[in-house]
Amino acid sequence: GPSDTWFHSDAAARWVDRLAVEFENEFPGAGLLLFKDPRLCRVLPIWKRAFRQLNIETHYLIPVRHPLDVARSLQTANELPIANGLLLWLDYFLRAEHDTRGCARSFLHFDQFTTDWQATIIQASASAGILLPEPDRATQADIDAFLQRNSDPATALHDPSVDPLHPWIAEAYREALRGCGGEALDVDALDTLKAAFSLAEEAFGPAAATSEQRLQVERDRRQAVEHDVTALDQKLQTRTQQRTELR
Repeated sequence: GPSDTWFHSDAAARWVDRLAVEFENEFPGAGLLLFKDPRLCRVLPIWKRAFRQLNIETHYLIPVRHPLDVARSLQTANELPIANGLLLWLDYFLRAEHDTRGCARSFLHFDQFTTDWQATIIQASASAGILLPEPDRATQADIDAFLQRNSDPATALHDPSVDPLHPWIAEAYREALRGCGGEALDVDALDTLKAAFSLAEEAFGPAAATSEQRLQVERDRRQAVEHDVTALDQKLQTRTQQRTELR
């Protein structure tokens, strides 16, 4: 993501103006909007400035999930190595926590939502001071079916402890759990952790990015080969069927 100094640059200011204009064009006169994008936390400072420029009141919901669950899910969905997924979790959480300080915000654990999504939505809307209409039975059934359909036992974590985690990730997750419980976070400890992580990212980030690029190239090559194999298989099936019909 952009460096902390970039957010105070002229280029960032231009992006703030651009975001404000695009937002007004995309959602003219909208009363209540919900954005769900984990990557938003990487550029949240300019979004906050754009929201202030538009006099938009915000409330931030920070979903919390065990880092290993997140890493395993990313491995399944995107073939991302577990170590990379853990680092991504740490980066996103530290940014989201830091850049929402002083703002209206709530922490909600992912397990709460999958266990009782209706109670979780009520809790989230209450913390934001928003009264949401109760979904009808058809919508409730759709949500239940979606959650059941997308619950993947292969990525479920059987050990909820922080023992297998790197100390930095374990400490961040413990603070996240405190937030979910409505407790005050140790912001000094989080600031120390964020500073150490930033130094490590500055030192090893370029090498990690190079490795990720090489991995992506290999993924693309494999997908291309799989596509060619599928196409050849379809041609073979077609010709086999044609020969059978000619007999």
